[in-house]
Amino acid sequence: MQKLAKCPHCRGLLDISAIAHNKASDELLCIYTALPGQASAALADYVQLFTPDKSDLSHARQLKLSQDIIELTKQHDLAVFTQALTITVASIRDHWERNGYRRMGDDHAYLQKVLETEQQKFLNSQTSKKFVSANQAIEMKVERPETLQESTKKWQENLAKYRS
Repeated sequence: MQKLAKCPHCRGLLDISAIAHNKASDELLCIYTALPGQASAALADYVQLFTPDKSDLSHARQLKLSQDIIELTKQHDLAVFTQALTITVASIRDHWERNGYRRMGDDHAYLQKVLETEQQKFLNSQTSKKFVSANQAIEMKVERPETLQESTKKWQENLAKYRS
C-alpha cells in the first residue's frame, strides 16, 4: 500500500489505489445516472456478465467495459442500444443455462451483431424520428462538474435548512 496521507478525522491511512477506485466508481455512477432508466439497467446487466466466478468485478473494469460499450454503440440509437443489450443478456444467460458454460470473452462481437440487426429493424420501422445515441444522452444530461466552492455552498445551504 502506497501511503498518500492520513485522514484528518479518523487518522486512517489513505492510499492511492483507494482514491483511484473511488474515482472509477464516481465515473461509473455518472455514466449510469446519465442514461435513461432502462438503458442504464440494460448496460449494468450486460457488464455484470463479465463478472468472474470467484470474485467481484472491480469498478475500474466495470468502467472500462461501460466506456467500451458506449463507444461501440455511439452510431446506434438509444432505443436500439437498450434493446440490443437486453437481447444479448437474455441470449447469453439462456445459452449458459442450457450449456453450463460461463465465460465471456474480451470482445463484444455478439453484441455488435445484435446491434447491427436491431439497428436495421429500427431504421426500417422509424424513418422520421430523431436519432439519439447513448453518447448524446450522456452529453445532454451531464453538464460541467460543479466546483468545490459550489458544492460546499450547496452543502452549507442544505445543512442550514436542517439546523433551523
